[in-house]
Amino acid sequence: MAKPRNDDNFFNKLFRCTFLGESYLIFFILIMYGISFAAAGNWVAELFSHFQVQYIIFLTLFGVITLMFAFNWRMAILAFGAASYSGYTIMPQINFNKEEHATISVYDRPLKIVQFNLQNSGRDQRGVTEWVSSTGLKDYDVLVLQEASPKMQDLIEYVKGVYPYSIDKTNEGNFGTLVLSRLELRNIETLQTGSAWPNYILRFDVTKEGMGQDIRVFSLHTPPPVSSAVAKARNGQLATVASYINQDDSALKVLIGDLNLTPYSPYFKKLLDDSGLNYMQQSSIVVPEGTWPSFTFAPFLQIPIDHVLVSNGLIVDLERLSETSGSDHHPVVASIIKKRVDAIVQHP
Repeated sequence: MAKPRNDDNFFNKLFRCTFLGESYLIFFILIMYGISFAAAGNWVAELFSHFQVQYIIFLTLFGVITLMFAFNWRMAILAFGAASYSGYTIMPQINFNKEEHATISVYDRPLKIVQFNLQNSGRDQRGVTEWVSSTGLKDYDVLVLQEASPKMQDLIEYVKGVYPYSIDKTNEGNFGTLVLSRLELRNIETLQTGSAWPNYILRFDVTKEGMGQDIRVFSLHTPPPVSSAVAKARNGQLATVASYINQDDSALKVLIGDLNLTPYSPYFKKLLDDSGLNYMQQSSIVVPEGTWPSFTFAPFLQIPIDHVLVSNGLIVDLERLSETSGSDHHPVVASIIKKRVDAIVQHP
């Protein structure tokens, strides 16, 4: 009887090891997904909650591979079940109602606000200067630039012909803000966040011809939750800005900024509930596009932590720009219009 060839044995072993590895990967992802269920009570678990889209993608992919090639239907069922449940839990963030977004057109003359975390970290921001200068060819009305350093102050004069109005709250840390605007900015105020962190809540009013009334804008850049203490500070700041917004008697309100959390965090839902604001994503996609980190080789590995939230009287359509000017964040363009009176619904 002929003995099996050694190379056949080698490839058979390699084949089995490869798809055994797929099972281990599924098991590892399931553990991470399971940890995310404790997000409301533990800051580490909350970090795992931000990757729901990635769990769905990789569990589905590895589940298919395991089922087709390793015939491990038990592990495949676990993967498909977890992916399905994750999809079910984030369904409130999926944009099925595109008709409302489709009402936004150039004929509405929307207010266009750009939110961009420049990633200060002491880096040279000349690329940002060039990018801001290039926006003069766009129809953006207001630029909210976060992590803006005092080096950016020269930019105010440089683009004054395009953006004659500005708010300079730059600093050497990672929480400076520079606002540039074509439109007059009124009732400018800096509000405290209620924590020891050197950031703040910037509030101002702006309007555009045809809107009929001011939109009150709140800008906040929270600290990244890299420890229990910092996560607690971030959550406290979210509660503080929610309180300011909820108690504000302005009819039209917007919260914009790098909030350092995704729509899948329980603290994001709490922010919406406490502030009365609404979350609307891009009208042309199924799930929110990631804005950080911009340097990943695949966009589906990015997570959405830069947000524009609006009150009941407004509709917003978001666009993530691909240009980053060296930042680890993508800029986000928000096109905002007033809702038609008969379309206004209360936040649940």
